Amino acid sequence: LDHISTDEDGDLILPRKTAIRQETLVLVHSLATPLSAVGLQVWRGSLILSDYLIHNQQIHKGAIGLEVGSGVGLAGFVLARVARCVYLTDFDEKILANLLRNAETNSHLFQEGAVRVRRFDWLQKN
Repeated sequence: LDHISTDEDGDLILPRKTAIRQETLVLVHSLATPLSAVGLQVWRGSLILSDYLIHNQQIHKGAIGLEVGSGVGLAGFVLARVARCVYLTDFDEKILANLLRNAETNSHLFQEGAVRVRRFDWLQKN
């Protein structure tokens, strides 16, 4: 990965092939939380996945997506710009409430019904 560098904060600077239109996504999130509320943080992996989705939209047009452990919803909202439907899931009630708030705040960015927030406990056996 010699072609990938970092900025002064240690964030990855990924190479770009094409320019994209810019839109603003507003997320309520926390910079630091206890372990039980890590879903209120924006994870670095979500930033990288979102960057990938933005720069590869043609692959995902009309797709149906599922994000398990959506947290604040960043990657799912980015996918919802081009997907037919994206299910954003988490299990903690506070995280789900925040996820719903973020979905409502950004609903102007995707088609009606494209984002569906659901509770899903991936640790439950049945």
